[in-house]
Amino acid sequence: MITRLWNKFSETYWQYKFSGSNVRISNSDGFVIGKGSTIQNSNVFVGRDACFFIGAHCILKNVDIYIEKGCVIIDDYAILISEKPINKAMYIISNGNFHVNHHTKIQCDRVWIRFGGNVEIGSYTNINSGSEIRSDESVIIGSYNQISYDVNIWDTNTHTIYKSEKRSEITRKYFPYFGYEIEKPLTSPIVVGDNCWIGHEALIFGAAGSKIEMKPYSKISSRAIVVTGDHDYGIQYDNIAGPGRCADITIGKGACVGAQAMVCPGKTIGEKAHVAAYSVVTHDVPPFVRVAGVPAKIIKEFK
Repeated sequence: MITRLWNKFSETYWQYKFSGSNVRISNSDGFVIGKGSTIQNSNVFVGRDACFFIGAHCILKNVDIYIEKGCVIIDDYAILISEKPINKAMYIISNGNFHVNHHTKIQCDRVWIRFGGNVEIGSYTNINSGSEIRSDESVIIGSYNQISYDVNIWDTNTHTIYKSEKRSEITRKYFPYFGYEIEKPLTSPIVVGDNCWIGHEALIFGAAGSKIEMKPYSKISSRAIVVTGDHDYGIQYDNIAGPGRCADITIGKGACVGAQAMVCPGKTIGEKAHVAAYSVVTHDVPPFVRVAGVPAKIIKEFK
């Protein structure tokens, strides 16, 4: 894919505009920008072990992009923009890859990729401001998706899970850095299919070797929580919330998780099932039903 883009854009290497922007390239072969693309009021740093390929007619505005190690590919007619000219959007790729397909608009406040993570966003997808994507493994978002404001999509719990003695040892060893900055934490790949919708302030939080998948046409409503991580609880531990545990979550095709509902680890929401607002899903939900309550129980079957 990189070779294809290089061949496609090499003829237009110098056809770009920098308007109030600072672009620093440590590797001259690692930066290509296509015809008609603009970089406005932005800062771009491409490290020696990194590359940044921008297609034709793209817009980068009010964004800071730092690529230390890895590759960022922005396809034709894609837009990375922030409506905050002072507090710019941050794209930090310390080690990993980021690919935005054509005709997609991203207004995230932050994309952070570490430890060889990978973020790929399909075509004709819109991600609104205040949202954040973090990847230490893999976040794949399909095409024709709408992601609302202040949504968090993380494939990592951002920390390793150790007993208190081990955690104290690592803290002493690495201070002023901490374990989550040094060692790759436990992660959970996230897949969002095509034609999905994620509402305002929803939290999709993967952890510890499990997986979250939203099938096509599924919805997660405002302030809903989908999280694969939990704890083993018991008084034998230093804290009542003991060692972490995790399990996969699947949101079925055409299913809907209502506002402020929670899907607990290891649960599957069946095809075109509806989880009512404020419900807590503690068991699998069959297809074509509505569940409600704490814990959620079937209250309606759709014919």
